[in-house]
Amino acid sequence: MTTKQHSIDFRRLWLAVTQAPHHRDPYSAHGPDHWRRVERNGCILAARTGAKVHVVRLFALFHDSRRENEGWDPGHGERGADFADTFRGHLFDLSD
Repeated sequence: MTTKQHSIDFRRLWLAVTQAPHHRDPYSAHGPDHWRRVERNGCILAARTGAKVHVVRLFALFHDSRRENEGWDPGHGERGADFADTFRGHLFDLSD
């Protein structure tokens, strides 16, 4: 299945992620403000490189969404990917 950027309601998805249980302090170093900066910078790079913007935006949202601390946190990326998978199929679709 191919995903088009406009088929993902990112506003709704961001709300779901930030309101989910286990979400930490929104003003932490790796919280939503950071995710927005990653999204902005990623979209700039995507425009220059041809990367898929919807994938960049999904990465920005989920990459630190399941951090357990602000320091060394092995596995936080995998936890973020597992968390993203819980939304896949109902708030967004993405091919393997």
